[in-house]
Amino acid sequence: MTESPHSPVTSLPDVVDRLVEEARTADHGLRVEAVVDQHLQHAVVFALRAGSELPEHEPPPAACLQVLRGEVVLVAGEERHPLAVGDLRVIPRTRHKVEAVTDAACLLTVTVDAAG
Repeated sequence: MTESPHSPVTSLPDVVDRLVEEARTADHGLRVEAVVDQHLQHAVVFALRAGSELPEHEPPPAACLQVLRGEVVLVAGEERHPLAVGDLRVIPRTRHKVEAVTDAACLLTVTVDAAG
């Protein structure tokens, strides 16, 4: 979705409800949907079924993770960061993954380096 000043408002609770329900029956227990897709800023909501994970990946230039539902663990190297509803954390600048303790949904906001 491309955002502009005239874009409709996204209801995060509606997106979360739908994605969590879809994640419960998805093969890998994961559903993802872009909610902001602008030149230098992107945001996605991802939902995980309890016991599933967002696989390990390289970090973006700058990103924050906010838990919208449930409990997750952000795993970065040997460090484990438990997060619950309402928690907001900067994503470490190392390979990382997200594990779902319960059915969960998170908002991932990424800012892209304009020079890169």
